[in-house]
Parts: sequence; C-alpha cells; structure tokens
Amino acid sequence: MDELSTFCNELKKIIGESNNLDIESARKIVKSINEFLFTKYPDIGFTEALGDAYEYVSDFHKYWEENYREILKDIKDDFNYIAKINSKDIDENKLKIDEIKYMLKNMK
Repeated sequence: MDELSTFCNELKKIIGESNNLDIESARKIVKSINEFLFTKYPDIGFTEALGDAYEYVSDFHKYWEENYREILKDIKDDFNYIAKINSKDIDENKLKIDEIKYMLKNMK
C-alpha cells in the first residue's frame, strides 16, 4: 500500500493539527488528490491487459491494481449474500441478481 500511504501522509502534512483549512491548504489538498488520481510521471511503470502493456495512468491506478481484490473482498461477500437471499424470495429481481452474479464471477 505504498502509493496510498504516501498520498495519505502528504495530506496529513498539509492538514496538520488544524480543524479548519485555509484556502491555501485546500488548494494543496485538491492538487494532491488530482496528482494521486490522474497524474503519471516518467518511470511510473506498466500494467498488462488484453495481451498488451499499458502505462499506468496514476499512482492510484498502480495501487488499485495491486489491492482491489482485498478492498472489495467484503463487498463481494455482501453481494453473494444479497444474491442468495433475493434469489429465494424475489422473482422480479432475477435480472438484477444475474447481473450481480456475473459481476462476481468476473471479479477473479
């Protein structure tokens, strides 16, 4: 979780002990969020998809690729539970349940 930890530490430095942000601190936070989500830089690295290599979009992209399974694990369990309950009780939700099952099956 290096990328996320680095990002959070940057925000902590900006915020400090303050309960209220001044406009300059707010600008720095928005800039940090933008950089984390949308900025790439030389040597950011590559990911592979559909048989090709692609440059990462941002540090968030790198972080998400490495950690999304663990982050979404509980959500996936919740979806499984909901799908199981609803499939027994509510026929009109069959399409929604099938969509949830399809999503879960393809989450790998």
